[in-house]
Amino acid sequence: MDTKEQIKRSLSIADVASLYVRLKPSGKNFKALCPFHSEKTPSFSIMPERNIFHCFGCHKSGDIFTLVQEMEGLSFPEAMDFLIERFNLQIERRPGKSDAQRPAMDAFLAINEAALRHFRTNLVEGGEESEGARRYLADRGITDASVEAFSLGYAPNNWDSLLRHLGREGLDQNKALELGLLVRGREGRVYDRFRGRIIFPILSESGRVIAFGGRTMFNDPAKYLNSPESPLFYKSRNLYGFHQARGHIRETGKAVLVEGYFDVISLHQYGVGYAVAALGTALSAEQVHLLNRFTDDILLFYDGDEAGVNAALRGVECLLANNVSPRVMDCGGGVDPDDFVRANGPRGVEERVMGAEDGFRFLVNRAMEEMDPRRPEHKRIALEKVLRVVDEIADPIVRREYLQRTADAFQVDRNHLNGRRAGTSSREPETRREPLLVSASEREFLQSLLARPEFLDEVLPLLKDEMVHALTSRNIVRNLMQRYNKSARDFQEMDGIWKELSEPEASLLQELMLSAQGLELDHQSHCQRLRGCFLSFQEKLNKQRIKEINTRIRVAERENNSQEILRLMKQKANYIQQKYKVSKEEPFDQKGARESVR
Repeated sequence: MDTKEQIKRSLSIADVASLYVRLKPSGKNFKALCPFHSEKTPSFSIMPERNIFHCFGCHKSGDIFTLVQEMEGLSFPEAMDFLIERFNLQIERRPGKSDAQRPAMDAFLAINEAALRHFRTNLVEGGEESEGARRYLADRGITDASVEAFSLGYAPNNWDSLLRHLGREGLDQNKALELGLLVRGREGRVYDRFRGRIIFPILSESGRVIAFGGRTMFNDPAKYLNSPESPLFYKSRNLYGFHQARGHIRETGKAVLVEGYFDVISLHQYGVGYAVAALGTALSAEQVHLLNRFTDDILLFYDGDEAGVNAALRGVECLLANNVSPRVMDCGGGVDPDDFVRANGPRGVEERVMGAEDGFRFLVNRAMEEMDPRRPEHKRIALEKVLRVVDEIADPIVRREYLQRTADAFQVDRNHLNGRRAGTSSREPETRREPLLVSASEREFLQSLLARPEFLDEVLPLLKDEMVHALTSRNIVRNLMQRYNKSARDFQEMDGIWKELSEPEASLLQELMLSAQGLELDHQSHCQRLRGCFLSFQEKLNKQRIKEINTRIRVAERENNSQEILRLMKQKANYIQQKYKVSKEEPFDQKGARESVR
């Protein structure tokens, strides 16, 4: 009997599928959410009697080897090796042609593995500079066991440490450039991307190194730096810590989403092994789908400041839109999950899990906080904010339930909401949707970036999350940011952007892409356009801030809280006086712009 047949007789398709999806019995078979495409209702069928799988949604089908090949990106011989190792099968490995059949991706993986060894060696065995990194980790309470579990490393603070290491190992420099480990400067010089940083390897679901993140040890303005998207790595499809957390998520039946690398590591260190992070980007439908394959109980545990609350709100919106009812954990004012678990331990986290607020109630409560109950127009604005989220829920039955909850929360007649939202509750008459109306400055901003993507090198540091969130076109902007490849100085994977956009957003982007092709502006004109756009964005953001403060002031006045009123008035005065200043490093001074596009 050959090796293939021995493996097939030793394993059931259900054993292998359970590595990737949460199986639910369905007669003689099992069903699950398909791991190959996003869906709300399970259409992925596992048939143990025939030892095959089939998805009735995307029509993928196959056996245990096909499943592993698709999920792990392996050749057939590698898939056999994977199954033998993973299930500890007592099968003799026969020599084969696997080396000749290995996919091109292996070359990229080999480079990442070599880089990881280099970073790990520097952290563990390095001299005085590395000692500073080791001391920093120790000061943050990160144990040696956690350093090992998450394979943390250190990139020395010089320009060619990794470049020389890869050269000694005979690895392809061009592929290292594609991965973003190396960068080619304006004059053609190649140098290390990560310098003077603690390194966090980012692993695939199966544990392969696909990218890196780095935290500066030398007060670099960019405190955190991640690998760009590459042939191995797409931010929106991966979660930091998921490889380590997958078993815990399956075992506990829940997952906690946090924001930072250290949040994940500290929570795991204190026994909360079901924590993952979204790699510094807004939560995506693909990341939700990845978690939802293993659990329906997803909790958001973000920082206790205003930015953390806003991130939690966006997470709730994304999860609800993908038919997941999330819960929100309260981190407390001014601390992050890392601080919280070190101060309160795993028992404190579990108490917050038990007391977590329903995500939709969290959304409604935040909308109501901005509402003056004495002003009917405020109630309408808050109600519309919630209804916009409800409208994005894909499942019509679930959407109707949340519509009823909205009516109850705002004490309005459900039939009135049905009438006002006519055509949206069924999501069928999509052609009736209004076009996306954006300001002239947003149109100009998007046009300029589509015409000259390289300006994003300078623009990205200025696009703070709060500013982007204030834009009507925020979903388009975020998707373009995620798809920008700094090495190529262009947008990549644009074919996949359309499924991330609503129909009005897609129509706007198509229109702007066409108009950008005929946009002929010199460098100075582009700079002037972008400067004007940012001034407009900052003005819009300040107006929103002042509006929110005015609402809070009215609440404080009703409560006779003079101290809070004084604090808010000072904050309001600062925003009124604030003028957006452009520093010399920003892309809008003409000299910098000319250099940035050479």
